[in-house]
Amino acid sequence: YTLLAGEAFIDWQKENQICYFPNQKNLTYFGTYSQDNCLLECKVEKISKRCGCAPWFIPRTKDLQNVTEDILNDLPVCNSEGSKCFEEKSKNYNEDLIDRSECECKNDCEMVHTFSTLQVRSKIYSQI
Repeated sequence: YTLLAGEAFIDWQKENQICYFPNQKNLTYFGTYSQDNCLLECKVEKISKRCGCAPWFIPRTKDLQNVTEDILNDLPVCNSEGSKCFEEKSKNYNEDLIDRSECECKNDCEMVHTFSTLQVRSKIYSQI
């Protein structure tokens, strides 16, 4: 289901700023804001700085529109050694809670949640 914010919440949010709407905060590599997108950008930037290179799959800002700042643009693309560093640090990364404040990755004001369930029914067979 989808949760959309009502007018009262939107007015209250303008003063309290506890979350971001999809178009309220600009991200470098994503067109709309979500906390997950923000956390991913923060993680990639931190690991890239630590390894001294940016992974090959990160687009360069010269190819993107409306980007004001890209920390990774000045880093070289990772070679095989840098890619190993990036992969290893990604596996052990556990700073998501820190990133929420350091990178201002606030909650989503509007969100989509998907729920699914699995039901198992057992059948009893009787022998004749």
